[in-house]
Amino acid sequence: MQAPTRSKMSKGLPIIAFVLGVLVFGYWRALQPKIQIASEAEIRSVLPPELLLEPPLDMPAKQRFKQLVTLASSLDLRAVAQLGMSRSRPVARLETSRQIWQAHPNLLSDLSKLLKPGSIQYPAYHMGDMAETSAFTWLKTLSRFLRESAQFRAEQGDFQACVQMIGLDVRLSDQLRASDGPLITYQVATGLGSDISRAIATLASTRGFPASACKLLLDVLPPSPNPDEDLAKGIRSDFLSFSYKVLPDPTKSIASILSGSPSDQSLRARDVPVGTYDAFETAKEMGATVQTEMNNARHPLSQFDRSPLNRIKKELTGLPIGVDQGKPDGFAKSWDTLKYRVAMNNTENSIGRQVLASDAVTTSTDVEESDRWRGYRDLVRILLASRVYRADHGGMLPDSASDLVPLLGTWPTDPFNGKPMIYTPKKEVVYSVGKNLLDDGGQIGEFRESKDLGISLK
Repeated sequence: MQAPTRSKMSKGLPIIAFVLGVLVFGYWRALQPKIQIASEAEIRSVLPPELLLEPPLDMPAKQRFKQLVTLASSLDLRAVAQLGMSRSRPVARLETSRQIWQAHPNLLSDLSKLLKPGSIQYPAYHMGDMAETSAFTWLKTLSRFLRESAQFRAEQGDFQACVQMIGLDVRLSDQLRASDGPLITYQVATGLGSDISRAIATLASTRGFPASACKLLLDVLPPSPNPDEDLAKGIRSDFLSFSYKVLPDPTKSIASILSGSPSDQSLRARDVPVGTYDAFETAKEMGATVQTEMNNARHPLSQFDRSPLNRIKKELTGLPIGVDQGKPDGFAKSWDTLKYRVAMNNTENSIGRQVLASDAVTTSTDVEESDRWRGYRDLVRILLASRVYRADHGGMLPDSASDLVPLLGTWPTDPFNGKPMIYTPKKEVVYSVGKNLLDDGGQIGEFRESKDLGISLK
């Protein structure tokens, strides 16, 4: 058989080149992100209006927040820690306390000025992660210092100063919680609030702590908020700050962010090199998720709606598995990368699902923590009221909870189930049903471990 001549082969080269070009172009096109953009009006139509409300800009309040952090950062971490650890060594504790207060003679007056009601606002979107972490570290230190100092002053018999420091600590945690910051701000403040309530319970249960001081503590410890609107605001702020990270342009509203295509920077940050993106569907799913989370925050744990968790779980189902970054560079890793890119481009709204999966979904644990700290605060208020009542009634507890209402204002509601707190004078205990939502007869113990969340009135 005669071999083809050079002229016939040369005539076929353009055809081969054309076919190869078509294949290369098709392969290149197959790996390009498929972005479906929606208008801002369309996005706004599926997002609950509440989610589009950014906290009003209050520069003086933001400035006071930064001044508060600066004041807290001036404290000596080691000295504050030493103050707590030196309880068994009264001389060392006295010297440590004296040194700290000598270094900060105007601390109480400065704090009183900064912590006027509603006077601080978290500078959302203007602090980096490291600055945020440092700010919370210092605020925790300041709160601990106030608690330790209050305990120390009580041991010295200076109950007025003790109450003053506890009052400032309460205002610090409450204003931080209500400062329009993201969810972590609320979580930090909730932890501080729980620590403060336990410290007050310890003080009130200490032999020699007078009923008059309990009455003063009752005045500086307000009832817990019900429903927990601050947790709902924290979820909304998280949603807003999360959206700023999707497209790093703080001048855009949440609607305009979701209506735009994910930028190269945000894709690299999420390790999503390619894929499909439907802005409208992503916004709709995200809006429904966050709205339900906020509703969860406003209701007892007994009414918790798991649909956000189920929604995210559904979105994660079928997403391609990412490239194993532990593999050494070479053909195997390149092949895995190629398969991942093709799979992402063939998965409906794969980028949008990654965005949804990155959203900080509020779990039942967040609501449980909210219910716990609010419930324990109200239980501590009942303890303080019982101490005042005993002092006026020959050391006896009242037979009915209604006898404590004049001191409390109203009888507290159990945040876990929305029913009244349970008071059992025979057992000398008051309690909430706790996270298992069952009345276990007042089985109380450790703060997080007991079946019922309660406090002894003995």
